[in-house]
Amino acid sequence: MDAEAVALQPDDEYLKELNEAYHHFFFHYNSTPLLVVETSQFDSDASDEALDDLIKQLRTMGPGTRYYVPRTK
Repeated sequence: MDAEAVALQPDDEYLKELNEAYHHFFFHYNSTPLLVVETSQFDSDASDEALDDLIKQLRTMGPGTRYYVPRTK
């Protein structure tokens, strides 16, 4: 990595604080329905079924927060 790229990399402490701020914001967010999607295993290219299921979750949202963990094969 060249010096310019290294200079543009945020440091670990900044990333930790940013992550904590996002968690705090979304934990207390209640202005609109909120769908929290576990994305670590989600592959929208894997199947139309996975994407269709995510769209179904969005369309059936009610008030509050819903947590969604996509099925994996």
